[in-house]
Amino acid sequence: IYLIMINAEYGAITPVPSSPKTKKPAAFPNSPKSGSFKSGSPKAAPKKTAKPVSSSSATGRSIFYKIEGEREHKVQSEVILVLTARDEHEEFVPVDHDKIDASLEGPMKCRGKVIPTSTGRYKLVFTPGVLGRYHLHVDVDGKPLFKDDSIAIEVVENFKTTTENISFHMEGKGLKGGKVGETATFTIKVEDSSGRPRAINSQDISIVIGLSGNKFNGSVVQTSPGKYLASFRTQTPGTYSIDVMYKGKSVLKSPGEAVFSADADPSQSTCMNIPTRVPPQDSQSFSIQAKNNLGLNNKIGGDPFTVEVAGPVQAQNLQVLDHNNGAYTIKFVLPERGKYSFSVMLHGKHIRGSPFDVEA
Repeated sequence: IYLIMINAEYGAITPVPSSPKTKKPAAFPNSPKSGSFKSGSPKAAPKKTAKPVSSSSATGRSIFYKIEGEREHKVQSEVILVLTARDEHEEFVPVDHDKIDASLEGPMKCRGKVIPTSTGRYKLVFTPGVLGRYHLHVDVDGKPLFKDDSIAIEVVENFKTTTENISFHMEGKGLKGGKVGETATFTIKVEDSSGRPRAINSQDISIVIGLSGNKFNGSVVQTSPGKYLASFRTQTPGTYSIDVMYKGKSVLKSPGEAVFSADADPSQSTCMNIPTRVPPQDSQSFSIQAKNNLGLNNKIGGDPFTVEVAGPVQAQNLQVLDHNNGAYTIKFVLPERGKYSFSVMLHGKHIRGSPFDVEA
């Protein structure tokens, strides 16, 4: 177990063993290997980590944040970390837990629950559902406690559960989300205790899809011995949970991070960060945020945005970069002086902010 002191302004961390008698585990990746301080004592930290952090507490005291947790966790088990807030006198400082946002980001994003346990102590609970390395991100009142991916959590073993001496695994794009109205799929694999495919009655397997307390069933069909294709279709944008049931009992559960978005709507999607004047022959950019007909940001990419530029000469190096999260970056170079008109279209229609002029 490590205690990690985080300087919210400078992003420095220093791990120390929780007890001198405890065997020291491997350090978190990218963490300093030297330098320690007395557990719970910001004063004893090296200068690099001990600069006071401006706080919004009623008393005006500087707040020092500390994370306690383990580096490795089994997939689908709860990852529990403890966040503490103290002042320079080691006194616990209350922080509004509604202003604390925590997530693990890696193979998929897993948002955490923030549970206050006592004054200045908060339990961060995550349930990552996919194997791999995750990085911890914690914001307090919109301000990140660290600036890079210094704290890594390893989620080990297969995404599986065992019952009646058979193991269930699931994998596929449908576990991460997709577009509303389109069929999402993933694969369920069933193995015996020796790791060999195990054929079972497909009617004994079902999937339950949930959104804000509303649930519906998908379909499951056998594609080969021990292998089953699960499919479902969502009708409302949102973040869905996915449960795999065997004989009416849940055997696999997603962490609730399957994000489904509606098709981007040109009347809602928006151009942002538009430059009005740029140097000739200089690489420039602006961004697009895809939004659905409800005005909500889309969380996946694949929208067919097009950009046309009219001006004294043809624009160069025109690119539309899809970040696969609903955000797009448009890069361009205007080679000569003059006024250029940009048209950003989706399904043949201008999006918000289009057309616009840029002068070189």
